[in-house]
Amino acid sequence: MGGPDLLTVFHDLTKKISKIDFELMTIICWTIWKARNKYLFEAKKSDPHMLVITAGALMEAYQKVKGPEGKCRATKEESKTRGWQPPQQNCFKVNVDATISNDKQLSGLGVVIRDSTGKSIAAAIKTTKFHGDVAYAEEETASWGFQVAKNAGLVALIIETDSQMMADLINNRRGSKNEIF
Repeated sequence: MGGPDLLTVFHDLTKKISKIDFELMTIICWTIWKARNKYLFEAKKSDPHMLVITAGALMEAYQKVKGPEGKCRATKEESKTRGWQPPQQNCFKVNVDATISNDKQLSGLGVVIRDSTGKSIAAAIKTTKFHGDVAYAEEETASWGFQVAKNAGLVALIIETDSQMMADLINNRRGSKNEIF
């Protein structure tokens, strides 16, 4: 191939295009990459129109979260000292937890989503097969929590879990889901 790698291309682009254009391009590339993986690993084709809509929604959500008032995240110290607190205005808190039944080989997944007033917006529970690893069940619950929020049309999210491994994964202090799987 002989050309520059993707990281070099992205780095060079940061010098040539505006920050917002770079952010949009990054989101579009990620959306295409995710659709490619779904096709390769799950044989699921994505509608190109839906990919454009998804990229636009992700960009809109990203801009809301990173905006001047939008640091939509509690610090670790705040969480420990105050107990459960509602999220700031225009954000939603997604609380997730898993429970395990070793003898039945089942996991119970629970999700509760609340707004800035503490009002419940959505709640869901489901049972799934236990794969022998608590971390896997916690990851499955967090992923499902994101899905419940997406289905409810919510974008500015704080996810709260009692699993340190999941918190590290969500906050990019752990490399990838592969470390759990």
